[in-house]
Amino acid sequence: HAQPVLGSHEELEHRMRGGRLKLAIEIPAGFGTDLAAGRTPEVAVWLDGAMPSRAETALGYVEGVHQHYLDDYYRLHPQLQPPELPARIVTRFRYNPDLLSVQ
Repeated sequence: HAQPVLGSHEELEHRMRGGRLKLAIEIPAGFGTDLAAGRTPEVAVWLDGAMPSRAETALGYVEGVHQHYLDDYYRLHPQLQPPELPARIVTRFRYNPDLLSVQ
């Protein structure tokens, strides 16, 4: 369920290490303006990889939202064609980057 807004990366780290947060999305100020200007702003999606199956499921949802965004973007901008992607996903997991399950 939704959590209060994070005030800092330290707070993000504290909540993730404490198990109170499994996923956080960081959208930088000016994201839409940068995107419209042709720049490539970054959105960070922080996933707790301590439970690999949960992290992979969450990643699937994030990728689905991303694909939906791209579908809408290309529908509104038919002059563009892949690979002129306005956004891409780079995956980095926290606390278990290889998503290894306990043997």
